Amino acid sequence: MAKKKKGGDDGASGGEAALRGLMVSLFILLLAFFIVLNSLANKDESRAKAAMGSIRGAFSSISGGISLISEGGTDPLMFDDPMITDVSLRTHKIVGLDKKTSGKVLIRITPEGIVISILYEVLFIEGTYKIKPEVYPFLHKLCEIINEDTNPVIITGHTDSRPPEEKSVSSNWELSSRKAMEVLKFFVEQANVNPFRIRGYGQAEYHPISSNETRKTREQNSRIDITVDLSLRSKIKQIYEKNPSSFFLFDRFVFDIFGG
Repeated sequence: MAKKKKGGDDGASGGEAALRGLMVSLFILLLAFFIVLNSLANKDESRAKAAMGSIRGAFSSISGGISLISEGGTDPLMFDDPMITDVSLRTHKIVGLDKKTSGKVLIRITPEGIVISILYEVLFIEGTYKIKPEVYPFLHKLCEIINEDTNPVIITGHTDSRPPEEKSVSSNWELSSRKAMEVLKFFVEQANVNPFRIRGYGQAEYHPISSNETRKTREQNSRIDITVDLSLRSKIKQIYEKNPSSFFLFDRFVFDIFGG
């Protein structure tokens, strides 16, 4: 009887060992799955932190209870020159533009100042360097605000990473420079901005704010950036027909860039 009982114990012990082995294997699979998910989450978090870091170049906090200080009381997030993957203004109508076109004007805060990014498709007649007459009211309003200040204004042209389709230019350097110069000429000749405080140049494809992987994101890179001094941050809201809440959206985060 004792021998039979011993055999039963061996069988039970073997079953427990098999169960433990199965549990260990399952645990390893779950751990590997967790690591993959965590790496993907960290990638999104790093993008969000990069965007918040860029805004912190001008502000230490944002109204609405959103802080730009990292959790746990650690050092503030420092400015990084992020590639913005999904940024858009809430659709507030801009003076002289319809609601759809207004969404293609992006306002960002950087250490260099307030940057008003306007897509080429908004500004220029397709296939040319001529500014669309229908955007004149918007540009005049923008220049009216600029003329309330005496600080320098910088106009930069940007492109996506593809070679230019225009036959009249040989490189993205030339394309972005010519676009910038057309806007500069308008500011000086049509809107009376002092030419001694304004300069413009092209930066080709080397300063993207979005990826160049899809047509939609490439469009965001083909743009004119108008950089003005931070002192105009309260006045720049005048480009809207109604006083907006001045939000922009980054992924799942909404920020009030002007602080009310």
